[in-house]
Amino acid sequence: MKLKGVGIVEQHIEKAVLGVVVLVFVAVLAMQFVGGGNKVKIDKQSYPIQRGYEPIVKRAQEVAARMRDPNPSVLPEVAPLGLGAQWAEALQDGPGIPQRLAAIAPRFGPGAADGARLAVDPGATSGEYMYQAIVVPAPGTPHGVPFRSTLDPIGVAMNRDLENICRAQGLTGQPWDASAVTVQTTFNGAALAQSLANDPDGSGTRYAALPEAWWRGNVEVLEIQYEVCNGFDASGNPINPRLVAPLPRPGSEPLTRRIPAQNPTVEQVQAVVERAGDIRGTIQPEYFRVIAGAPWQTPIERARLAAIEAKRPEIERKVRQYEEAVRQAERDQAALVEAAGPRIGRQPPSGGGGGRSGGGGGERPPETAPPSGPNESQLRQLRDKLQRSIKDRDDLLAGLNLLGVNELGEPLPVGDESDIEALSDTLEMTEVYGWTHDLMVRPGDVRRYRARVVVNNPLFGYGRQLAEEQRSLATEPTLASAWSDWSDPVELEGSEYFFVTSASEGATETDPTAMPRVGVEVFKFYYGYWRQGIASLEPGDQLAADIKLPDPALLPIYDVTNIRNAAPPPGQPPRPGTPPGSPGGTNQGRPGDFEPGRGPGPVLPAGATPGPEKIGVSVATWLLDVGTVAGGGDAKLPGSRARLQAYMRDQTGAIVVRPTGEQANNDRYKAMVLSAKEGQDQGAADPKAEPEPKPEPPPRERDRDIPRPPPDGGGGGGGGGGG
Repeated sequence: MKLKGVGIVEQHIEKAVLGVVVLVFVAVLAMQFVGGGNKVKIDKQSYPIQRGYEPIVKRAQEVAARMRDPNPSVLPEVAPLGLGAQWAEALQDGPGIPQRLAAIAPRFGPGAADGARLAVDPGATSGEYMYQAIVVPAPGTPHGVPFRSTLDPIGVAMNRDLENICRAQGLTGQPWDASAVTVQTTFNGAALAQSLANDPDGSGTRYAALPEAWWRGNVEVLEIQYEVCNGFDASGNPINPRLVAPLPRPGSEPLTRRIPAQNPTVEQVQAVVERAGDIRGTIQPEYFRVIAGAPWQTPIERARLAAIEAKRPEIERKVRQYEEAVRQAERDQAALVEAAGPRIGRQPPSGGGGGRSGGGGGERPPETAPPSGPNESQLRQLRDKLQRSIKDRDDLLAGLNLLGVNELGEPLPVGDESDIEALSDTLEMTEVYGWTHDLMVRPGDVRRYRARVVVNNPLFGYGRQLAEEQRSLATEPTLASAWSDWSDPVELEGSEYFFVTSASEGATETDPTAMPRVGVEVFKFYYGYWRQGIASLEPGDQLAADIKLPDPALLPIYDVTNIRNAAPPPGQPPRPGTPPGSPGGTNQGRPGDFEPGRGPGPVLPAGATPGPEKIGVSVATWLLDVGTVAGGGDAKLPGSRARLQAYMRDQTGAIVVRPTGEQANNDRYKAMVLSAKEGQDQGAADPKAEPEPKPEPPPRERDRDIPRPPPDGGGGGGGGGGG
């Protein structure tokens, strides 16, 4: 039957396809069995497939023979590998990392913050964006505080550089009463972060903010440099400005000095940056160990304590008021307890079962009338009075806390401004404290200080990622802020001071041969404290006095001969394995281990001799005469009291006029008198002196737990009623 609508091609197409497939199959079979068969090419020569392994085996045998040959005639030349040079060349002169990778990749490895945002278009090419120059904010105006204390003689003996500095201050030996100035400043790390994240034109078109991954976690404070001068000349220029020398302690040199001056690499700079995490070793160096005198404190802490001491009269008044309020609260609480007591001890009402008899049906105890006591109105008045006493006490304590002291008048503890885990936190802090210690001083110096901050440059070594006209921003490894303003003058105390406390003009009607005379109080700093002496002078006498010292056992002089001989030359660290204070593994009697006051009296530590019983002080000043202050009255007139003054000559030949009673309102005199009193015990505890106990406030919880009388009614007795 003929199909309608189907052409001849459609009717036989499957036969044609089958025929083509059969022809291809026959051709493949013919190629396998007719002609030369399959071949492979080895070293440009064709081999039948069944012999393809033969040239390979032959080549392997030749190579093995050369490897086993003990005397090879020809060795291949090995090309030297210079990966470091190739990497540095790629960084400096290569085509540059595409901006799309630089914007998201940490600049120095894992130190960058996680999840850093893209600050530029990921599709931008190298050099397409412009960045503003990084500006490091200047630190605050420094504040300098002079101080003096007695250094550990063992530490001085082990550090020749420190000993040389002490001798440059005029010290000749123990005690090493070294002077220093601690200079402190603050730095706004958050302002630096804001500067780095700032978009110059605010649009992100031509100018863009630095990618956050480039600097977040990769910028550290490497150094805070301090400059010192001796004042200003007539034109306002600093006199002899110079950098404050680093501490004479091995390993304390600034981190910036560890960056090579010539051709530093990114890796070298990064190694220094990683060490900046130790904030105490970087911008908050510790002072040297001291054995006598006031403990070292940061300038801000000293200022806080000085402000508290300036309010001492008010503080002492409030402490007395607080102590009286505590006693009043205790009295009111005792009165309330006593008043409520009779009700607490009231006999239980009748009924309720037998007591001792326990057998039921026993006789009841005779009923007694409840004892009389205050009514509820009287108890309420006592409770209200106690509440008022507690409030008065708490208000006085809050007032003391506002003055910075506790209930005993002692300064409250504050958070440590050096409590920073790592300097990487500085970019999130508005006040980062830093300080240094200036030991290149002499008593009587007057100095000013200024500071600047040095950080690492996050663009260093990546100039190819910047526009050509901005590649200079990536050439320096560090960036420094502008200098701060100069500090106020910092005056170091001298070694001796004197005050004219009394005077007489000499000849009188009753004693025409009497000579003019002045009484003088003299102070000299020795072994951590000011020592006080008295001198009496006539015209022509030089100011000199003997000062009695406390128990010589409290002022030990240590034998450090062996330690000094074992100390390394200046600038070199101590020998490994030699712990400070015990060179050679022997106990030399470390001063810090001496605790005077233990036992019946002061006991010298091992390896020490007692100090002197007295010291002499001599000031290059001579008394010339005594006269009356102009307009200060005439001692010869009845009812008149003249004020006298002493005329003296100093070592320069200048005439010095000192009025009597000059110490009355002199803060320095008051501070030195207080220091002299503290130095009498030299830190030793007096076993005879029992400090008067101060009243302790009752616990807050008990204060609020005011006793209340129990409700009427009684409790049950013991046994049960029986049958």
